[in-house]
Amino acid sequence: MGANTSRSLLVFDMIINGDLDFEIDGNAVAFAAGMQYRQDDVSNKNYGDARCADNKPCEPELHFLPMTYDSENEGKNYAFFGEVSLPISENLDVDFGVRYEDYQADDIIVPKASAFYKASETLAIRASYEEVFRSPILPSSIDTSLERIDGEYYEVQTPIPTNLEPESSDNINIGLIWTPMDGLRVNLDYYALDMVDPIGKVSTTSPLAVYNCADGRTYNPPSANKPAGCNLANVTTEAINGEGIETDGIDFQAMYDFDTSMGQAQVGINGVYLLSYDVAGCLAAGCDKYDAVGKYNTRASGSPIRLRSMPELKMNLMASLMNGPHFMRAFVRYVSDYDVASTFANASSFASAPQGYDASSVDDMITVDLHYTYAVSDELDLSLSIVNVADEDPPKAPHEQGYDAFAHSPLGRITTAAFKYSF
Repeated sequence: MGANTSRSLLVFDMIINGDLDFEIDGNAVAFAAGMQYRQDDVSNKNYGDARCADNKPCEPELHFLPMTYDSENEGKNYAFFGEVSLPISENLDVDFGVRYEDYQADDIIVPKASAFYKASETLAIRASYEEVFRSPILPSSIDTSLERIDGEYYEVQTPIPTNLEPESSDNINIGLIWTPMDGLRVNLDYYALDMVDPIGKVSTTSPLAVYNCADGRTYNPPSANKPAGCNLANVTTEAINGEGIETDGIDFQAMYDFDTSMGQAQVGINGVYLLSYDVAGCLAAGCDKYDAVGKYNTRASGSPIRLRSMPELKMNLMASLMNGPHFMRAFVRYVSDYDVASTFANASSFASAPQGYDASSVDDMITVDLHYTYAVSDELDLSLSIVNVADEDPPKAPHEQGYDAFAHSPLGRITTAAFKYSF
């Protein structure tokens, strides 16, 4: 089986900017305005034994492959925006903007406001508020995947959605830029997002999922509802608008540049710490929201929509050295451990896990990457990279592959040698 996919993207932008004939405290008020048109066309034609040519649900001829459907998707949207920058004082700038988005499914007007305050020579504070809008992309064919259910693999079908509403969110960001000494820069940002009508797919463990028997009968999870004599054929999970998601966290970065006897060096750290990710409409008994932070959320029956794994902390430590034509850089990457949710529907399928496997959590992981570049001339660069130097295996997770692809890679050590020649 296979597919031929073609895609075309047309983008037209126009922006006008400059200063208005108006000043505040002797500083000109700046403005920008513009428009954008985007057209994204995607065509997918399938061939082989797993093809459903009429775009209607059909039984798989090959047991371990989901069926595939031809699709033709066309997306168009227009956008217009305007923005002004107000120099309130020598140390305070405030921006206001508005954007109009016109999609095929809907249109919306969203505002934006931001401020930048230079508190001292070493400290600056920034803040912003923005409303964000995302129109659903309506496919022209059924979406399919495979999932292990009650110890066996079944096809999961998502029909073409007919009643999706646009997704919107209110985004708040407050941060600081601190430069306490020459060469050292620290960025710290707090973000909070309140999403309304988030677009997602029904989880296969949700009572909203429809389990289809080969004889035409249907039932909804849990498995205790399965009719006697039902030979499960596939599962239907609709694309829906969730009841709402609230999330916040902290982004951080610190970089320090300094000179050494071996050349110019840089050390730094960056990462994100997830404080909350609450999904409204919790399906577990006794709760009104599903807390996804620090959990392996795949197939958690407490969540009304499908969620990925969400470790609390991801961060990178880095160090680099440049000396003439030589440039070396090292990364230490860290992903924190996370729990398998107590509502994980398939826990019993992994009861006899291999040695070294903890069914209640996924271990943390640390990997090291090394990169070296040598500039032979102005035109030619040679480079060598080793990703995951110690050839670390991903931590075991209660998934069919034995690892969690949302957070870790199974590829192990990857060595790449390359050259770049500029004419």
